[in-house]
Amino acid sequence: FKQIDLSSDAEIFNLIEWIKFNWMIPSILINNAALGQNSEIIATCFSETIRIIKTNYISQILLSQMIGKQMVANNGGLIVFVSSLAGKWPFNNMGIYTSAKWGIEGYSKVLRNELSDKNVNVMVVRPGKIRTNFFENIGIALSQKELKKMKDPHYIAIRILQAISNGKNDLTIGKDKYFLFFKPLLPKIVAEYILSKI
Repeated sequence: FKQIDLSSDAEIFNLIEWIKFNWMIPSILINNAALGQNSEIIATCFSETIRIIKTNYISQILLSQMIGKQMVANNGGLIVFVSSLAGKWPFNNMGIYTSAKWGIEGYSKVLRNELSDKNVNVMVVRPGKIRTNFFENIGIALSQKELKKMKDPHYIAIRILQAISNGKNDLTIGKDKYFLFFKPLLPKIVAEYILSKI
């Protein structure tokens, strides 16, 4: 196990070399990085903006480029991006986080198209709210009722593995998938009310 700072390009490059030296290139890459924020876009300081974008977006591009290139050379592989409901819906006070997730959604689609004839698949996963310290870390206090409604990380991991086994390339976990389906048909105020109850 090797822990690194995904906002550091140097540490990402060192990680790739470490993986190649110790394990060779993996057949599956799961990109799951998330730093959040609890502030309006114009109130988010520049350094924090850069840190969120580099961790949530740039790091996933770099890892998928470098490992994806080796997967192509090995004639096979799977790249998984863990996105979010925020990749499909603009959340106020989480604009930088949301922007990164929207970027991942677009990037993954292009990458999937480009690798479709090279035997490397690309999957996008959108978990609902997960019972982690994500909200606590950005200063959002959740009630016990809200916490109970959240999915356990172990459950999310199992669903991802099941989706990989079934050859899926797009997975939204939880009641959020129904929200994404009906959202375009609803007035914004109604959609936001329903989202708050999920």
